[in-house]
Amino acid sequence: MKAGSNGREAKRSNALILVRHGQSHKNREHRHGGSGLPLTEEGRRQAIQFASDARRLCPDARIVSIDRTHCVETAQIIGETLGAEVNVDPDLRPFYLGVMDGLSEAEAAQRYPEWAAAIADWRRGFSGWPSLTITGAMSEDAFHASGQQFLGKLDDQPGVTVLVASRSILIMLWNMMRAYDGPHVARPWSFLEWVEFTRAPADPWVEGRTQRLS
Repeated sequence: MKAGSNGREAKRSNALILVRHGQSHKNREHRHGGSGLPLTEEGRRQAIQFASDARRLCPDARIVSIDRTHCVETAQIIGETLGAEVNVDPDLRPFYLGVMDGLSEAEAAQRYPEWAAAIADWRRGFSGWPSLTITGAMSEDAFHASGQQFLGKLDDQPGVTVLVASRSILIMLWNMMRAYDGPHVARPWSFLEWVEFTRAPADPWVEGRTQRLS
């Protein structure tokens, strides 16, 4: 990253690369939430491929993961390739779905058809954030606050950070960093797909490169 025309030093700039984890057994089983499951063989291959690309993309990056098994495993593969320690952020959590947490999509559709349909529509990009109140679920305000807290930490951490997270967190941060004023917009986010944001000190985030694994 180069210094801007205002003369601020590049070393004080930030870059955040949002990366989805590799395919896990949780994804194979189509389960909501939970603490996560290990990566599948395909998920490990995906993580290894991204890690190889990361040598060129961000060789000196700080690696951060949310506290979910499949995300941590993905981050560790990247960290091992870059020779970087993996930092697990305990405050950044996927949206907790209360009574639906841990259920498969089929189980959720059978027990809570209205809630399951709203979530499915959001994930496909057909609607904004589900407005239904799911029993025991995390509040939308609490979810957003965790994202704001994470982004605030980057103010004291210039340089490049790679965040490995679940799709719900990535979409939440993507909307926040684009300063979208309205209900969160869903977007497809394939395994190990990444989006890069950059900013100079005190400036807004700017969306830049994005890439899916081949």
